[in-house]
Amino acid sequence: MGVVGTGLYSGDFAMDVRATVGAVLRLPFDTDKLVDILCDTEPSAANNPSNEDHTTFWLVIADQFAKRGVACDRVCSKALDIIDTGADMAMLEKLCLKSADLR
Repeated sequence: MGVVGTGLYSGDFAMDVRATVGAVLRLPFDTDKLVDILCDTEPSAANNPSNEDHTTFWLVIADQFAKRGVACDRVCSKALDIIDTGADMAMLEKLCLKSADLR
């Protein structure tokens, strides 16, 4: 399971994505190419909204880009869409997280 407990980085998958972002951002490519590389590292999570790690994948990338000062409309738009539609919360509910943990 990609998300366990509370907090974006509480699961192993999120921690792995965070580390991958750090490594990929060292590459000498434009931002769109870097996002493509990140998506290639976890294609199912990146491209399949029904994958339990999909929302975590995009939210971690958005968070890490923001923390590192990397502007990317594609990542920002994807993360905002996940938040605005409640897809992140819906997936957490589907994974049977308790309501107290969802808050």
